[in-house]
This record gives sequence, C-alpha cells and structure tokens, in this order.
Amino acid sequence: MTDEFSQTAQIRCCLDRFSAGEESAREELVSHAGQWLQGRVRLMLRSYPHVRRWEETDDLVNQALLRLHRALAEVQPSSVQHFLNLANAQIRRELIDMARHYFGAKGMGAHHATDGLSPDTDARPRYEVAQDTFEPARVSEWTEFHEQVEALPEKEKEVFGLRWYDGLTFAEIGQVLEVTDRTAKRRWRSSCVMLYKAMQGDIPGS
Repeated sequence: MTDEFSQTAQIRCCLDRFSAGEESAREELVSHAGQWLQGRVRLMLRSYPHVRRWEETDDLVNQALLRLHRALAEVQPSSVQHFLNLANAQIRRELIDMARHYFGAKGMGAHHATDGLSPDTDARPRYEVAQDTFEPARVSEWTEFHEQVEALPEKEKEVFGLRWYDGLTFAEIGQVLEVTDRTAKRRWRSSCVMLYKAMQGDIPGS
C-alpha cells in the first residue's frame, strides 16, 4: 500500500470524526492537506519564477491552508474526493490571487526593476538577465490556466485536480473517486483536450 493510499484512509477517518462533531479533526484535515500540497506547490512555483521571487512555498501553502480552514467552517466534506476537491480549489484561488496581487496593474512585481537599473541607462546590468523574462505575460497565462481549470465540468475537474495538483497516479485517482483506472484516464484526457482548446494550445509549462 502506497503512502497516498494510507493517507487517503487517514483522511477518511478524520472526515468521519469531523462529521461526528469532533473539532480537532478539522485541524488534522488541514494538516493532511498541507502534506498533499507542499510538494505540488513547490513544483508549480518553478513555473512562476517571478512570483517565487516574492513568496516562498511555505507561505503560499499556509495561505491556502488558511482558506481551507475557513472553508471547513462552512462546508463539511462528504468524502475524501470532496475534501481533496476543496483543498485543490483553495490552492488554485491562492495562486490566482497572488499572481494578480504582484502582477496586476498596480502590483509591485509588475513595476519592480529586477536588474536594479533604469531602463534609460547604458550601464551594464548588475547580473545576467535570465532568458525566461516574459512576466507578467506568463503570470497572466498561468492565471487564465487556473481559471480554466475552475471552469471544467465537475468530473473532469476532479480528475485533473487529483492528477495535476496532487500528483496521484490513475490507480490512486480511481481509489479516491471509486472509478476504474480506464475511467480516470478517459476523464484526464478529456480535461486536457478542454484546457488545450480553452487556452488555444498555449498551455503554460507544457
């Protein structure tokens, strides 16, 4: 049994306790979500090089977990699937809000001179400019991408979230959703096609 399967069982147990009114179970659920999200957020931030300049993985995860903690005060997940969907929604929203915060029209990242020089000077930059310098356009692409994920039909969004954000295998997704591996793969392919069309073939990080 993999760690993911073991953790799924632990989450299911916490959900049962939470449903029974045990408040401490909510804290444990948030803790489990943190373990799920930590590695995935680290990977995602590699595609946000300029967002990563301002925020660390732990900061982003903590903000998403605060959102999840608040959401659990209003929503009682009925299954592991429901809980992971809820957790994934919080990290998507945090990424979108953070990108807008730093690279919106008045964001500090959009107006920050990364080489420390005026654009009118002929002086040599203090360090070599990275090749990947197309922020905030790239952040805009990633923001749209996460918004398009939010807009996917529910079944496709579930599978996409578990695969993309949580890094589960199709066997693990099938376990969580109680469907066959083949069904999980079919929904994954369907979600990818929908996102490809919505993004006009321009998938960030592809």
